[in-house]
Amino acid sequence: MRLPPRMGKLLYALFFCGLLPISLALWAWSSARLVDLPMGPWRPVGLGIAVIGLALMLAGMHHLIRFGKGLPMNAFPPERYVSRGIYRLFRHPIYVGFCGLCGGLAAALGSSSGLYLVTPVVALLCTALVLGHEQKAMQAQFGNATHEVLFGLPLISGARAALQERICAALTVFAPWALLYEMLVHFGTGNGFIRTSLPFEGRWPVWQAAEIPYALTYPFALMAPFFIIDKRRLREFVAAGWWATGLGIFLQIVLPLYAEPRPFEPHGFLGAWIQWERALDTSAAAFPSFHVIWAFLAAATYAKAFPAFKNAWYTLAVLMALSCVATGAHSVLDVVGGAGAYALVHFRHGIWRNLQGASERLANSWKEWHFGGFRIINHSLYPGLAGALGAMVAGLFVHDARAIALIATCNILGGCLWGQFVEGSPRLLRPFGYYGGILGSAVGIAISALAFRQSLLSLAAAFALAGPWVQALGRLRCLVQGCCHGRVAEDGNGIRYVGEHSRVCLISGLKGQPIHNTQLYSILSNAVIGLLLLRFWYGGAGRPLLIGLYFILNGIARFAEEGYRGEAQTKIVAGLPIYQWLAALSVVLGVAAMAIPGAGAMPAQFPSAAIMAAAVFAGLFSAFAMGMDFPRSNVRFSRLSG
Repeated sequence: MRLPPRMGKLLYALFFCGLLPISLALWAWSSARLVDLPMGPWRPVGLGIAVIGLALMLAGMHHLIRFGKGLPMNAFPPERYVSRGIYRLFRHPIYVGFCGLCGGLAAALGSSSGLYLVTPVVALLCTALVLGHEQKAMQAQFGNATHEVLFGLPLISGARAALQERICAALTVFAPWALLYEMLVHFGTGNGFIRTSLPFEGRWPVWQAAEIPYALTYPFALMAPFFIIDKRRLREFVAAGWWATGLGIFLQIVLPLYAEPRPFEPHGFLGAWIQWERALDTSAAAFPSFHVIWAFLAAATYAKAFPAFKNAWYTLAVLMALSCVATGAHSVLDVVGGAGAYALVHFRHGIWRNLQGASERLANSWKEWHFGGFRIINHSLYPGLAGALGAMVAGLFVHDARAIALIATCNILGGCLWGQFVEGSPRLLRPFGYYGGILGSAVGIAISALAFRQSLLSLAAAFALAGPWVQALGRLRCLVQGCCHGRVAEDGNGIRYVGEHSRVCLISGLKGQPIHNTQLYSILSNAVIGLLLLRFWYGGAGRPLLIGLYFILNGIARFAEEGYRGEAQTKIVAGLPIYQWLAALSVVLGVAAMAIPGAGAMPAQFPSAAIMAAAVFAGLFSAFAMGMDFPRSNVRFSRLSG
């Protein structure tokens, strides 16, 4: 039944302006026991950030109504593309403002969970909504309409960059980094942190004269965008700065490393300056060294602006990197990590091309072996390894092999049954579905808890820790099978399938066309989720938090990924693929899971021989179910592909 437009708009407004803010506030309150991080100096400025955020939201809504002749609602978009007013500053001012409002209020009210849990999730949700829905919807309505914004990626253009654009580029890169970095510095270190300096480094002296290049690093980096002439290079600087911030902050979060500054006797102004710097800093957030990252990123920028002095700029960057060790602020490992992080950012385009090329080769690597009417497909290796790995990871925390084997079996059976009811077709008699696997695992966990007297929360948390790695490794099978594939990549930056057995060619009819490499998107996002969950477990996070984060982060990643997928058989419900609705439900379930009592951490121990045997069983069963079939049969569940 379709709702009248007025009723739909009213319900939309009530949800986003009423129910959603109330739900976020309740979530922050209910999860307070799970997040105990210091608030630091953020409370005094929180109210100001909240006011600015609210102003951005209201301005964005007003200008959509005024210039767009519509409402600020995804389901009821404006008639015209808006590039004036606040949209000249931000591409998505409502989302930016909403994130600022959430974070500012949380800081002002002293809510640790609101600031460090709810606000980052809100930011990720907004990002997923743009990537997974808005971009495609706007392209369908307004074509390739776009415009320049001051706080964002400049458009690809050889035009000269104005001074205000360079100023905004510097703010766009360094303001988010400074905020995130200072938060990590303020958290400090805790139990289980590992010192990065080697024993012999403690005997090295502190060269106080090295403070000169060390102190010049940040001015050197901050001034770099002001020497960029054209917008194309300004865009590259902003993009590289964002990648550097994202990669560096991610590594500092997931790696519990610290660098204790070497002691020294200060002499003169430089010694006093070093002491002042150390008083403002902590030993946390040292690996990788952002001093090194920014020094080399700036040097690359100056080298393009003044190519005649290229060697001089890179020599200066090397001196700045060495000064990190000479002043005793960083270890050698911190500097090496910073250089490695910069290299990943600098060569990211080539790395991505290589990953795309390897994915395409794997996607077209189908091989099969027949034994009478029985067939073994080469991609059976990947679900086999995924099933075994998942059972081994879960077995670190669950010490009953029966439970491991039962849950793994229920996962496969649930995925198979889901595929039959949701994606089955005459040409696809044994499909699988991720959400069916989740339901099957839930049934297996419930049965194991009752039958084997295991902790329900411990079982669920163990498989939440294993889940991202199972899915990441299993996606290699999806590449070969052609399932979970992407839609056509308009810019041609995709992978091509040519094999006749692939679902891309057999069912979707996209043979030879460049399509989004959604399997690789999923592999990378699951690796990120898996590392975050392991870091939170290592830090003593409670079981409800681990379970909740798995469902939340997986739902966010799947919603964004689904915007680039293109399977012909995927059902559309109320304008969205069914899996985006399920991804949204996953986020809701994750929030609900955090309200479950029981914040205790989970100890781990080396898997027993029985657990290893259960892992072998899980691997073999997964390999058979997802990589071996009976291609001549038309019986249900018999065939994986034509």
